[in-house]
Amino acid sequence: MGPFQRDLRLKITALLLILILLSSAASIGISYALASNIMRHHIDESTKTITKLVNGLLNTAIERRIARMSLIINYPQFRNPRTPVSEMTRSINLLIETWPIAGKGIFTDTNGNPRAGSSEIIAVGNVSKMGWFKNAQMALLVLCYIDSPAELEKLSSSEPLLAVSSPTRDEHGQIFGYLTLFTTLTDIENALSAAKFGRSGIGYLIDSDGSFIAGSLANPLLDNKTRKINSSEALKIITSADMGMATVRRGGKSLLVSFARVQPGIERGVGIDWYTGIVVDSKEAYSDVNRITLYLFVVAIVFLVTGGILAVTAGRNISRPILELSTVTRRIGSGDLSGDIPIRTSDQIGTLAASITRMRDFLKEIVSEATASAQKVSSLAREQSAATADILCNLEEIVDSALKLEKNVESQTQRLRKLIEYLESMPKEAHGAQSYKDARETLTEAEVLAEAGSERAIEIAAASQELRAAASDVASAARRLSIMASELLDLVARFKLHD
Repeated sequence: MGPFQRDLRLKITALLLILILLSSAASIGISYALASNIMRHHIDESTKTITKLVNGLLNTAIERRIARMSLIINYPQFRNPRTPVSEMTRSINLLIETWPIAGKGIFTDTNGNPRAGSSEIIAVGNVSKMGWFKNAQMALLVLCYIDSPAELEKLSSSEPLLAVSSPTRDEHGQIFGYLTLFTTLTDIENALSAAKFGRSGIGYLIDSDGSFIAGSLANPLLDNKTRKINSSEALKIITSADMGMATVRRGGKSLLVSFARVQPGIERGVGIDWYTGIVVDSKEAYSDVNRITLYLFVVAIVFLVTGGILAVTAGRNISRPILELSTVTRRIGSGDLSGDIPIRTSDQIGTLAASITRMRDFLKEIVSEATASAQKVSSLAREQSAATADILCNLEEIVDSALKLEKNVESQTQRLRKLIEYLESMPKEAHGAQSYKDARETLTEAEVLAEAGSERAIEIAAASQELRAAASDVASAARRLSIMASELLDLVARFKLHD
């Protein structure tokens, strides 16, 4: 039998610890699950909100370009093929001066020959080989991101540009040229720079092939040399849907990546396939969750330590009175009815202690009464033995006296018979004398009385014998009673009633 089965305090403490451990684990697990899910949901929603905000700003920036182009292309001077070049140039320059993000502008014919616009672009000559002009020939209002060093050099720009192109139509709807405005990415950069999440969270803007457009080059998903996303997995995830969120592992780190496709509100925004979003270290993003985890772990340790102390204390408080009562019952079982029984609580254990106290007091009363009764019985037995001894002695004397009397009576009877025989042997003439008759009658009566006395003496002797036997039985009973009283006294003497 192990200590767990022998020690009640150990058993109670272990059970309480198990209960506290299970309840703490359950409550902390539920709290962690709820807090983690709530915090993660909040973080995910916050990241998505920022992504939607940046995406909305980018869509707004693009739609502003489209709206501005739609407005200028409807100017009368761009609707008439015969408008003087000077008026077209003045309108383009005026637009550039009043539009902060506009850098340059050019109006070309359908063959790519410049007719009006910024002087540095006109000086380039025919632009039909340039990518932005080829996009303009789609006969739609289109956007074209220009990051080719060769094209940027011809446009006299050191920074990438976003070209907005639209065909110009005459009164019959025939295309007679293309108007292209080259805008900087200042407003887009400002929108991305405002997209912050914590300390390490940064915004990004990439093309569908993973090329960097705007944002921070510190983006952990970028290769600074190629200026492209360095993870095909991350690029596949980002371009897999119009909006979403995923976790990507790069360089031993877990990155939380949110993404959204840049989609201007009208289909004339064709020509770009951009994706924007936020990249943040998952550890930082979920730092609150990790902090809550740490707090819950600390709380769990505190709960377990406190619970352990309470369990040990409770086990001791429960087992201590039980052990005391066990000691008391063993003492009572061994015959020691002295001492106090501690009643430390008012619960069931206290009730049990009170019951044992009443049982002990009842036993003390019984033992006291048994002692007094045994002493009385012993005294009565001694008195009875003494009285019976006196009776036996008297009966012996009576028997002896009765026997002696019987012998004397028998002797007298023999004498009387001899006298009667003597009288009968006297001469017959003496028989008629009155004195003879009186003597004869007297002797006969004496003989009868003697025989009767002898019989009575014998009866008395027999009765005395019977009384002596009965007295002997009484004496034996008194001795046995005395022995029983002594044994009872010896028995009750084993009980200890007082300290």
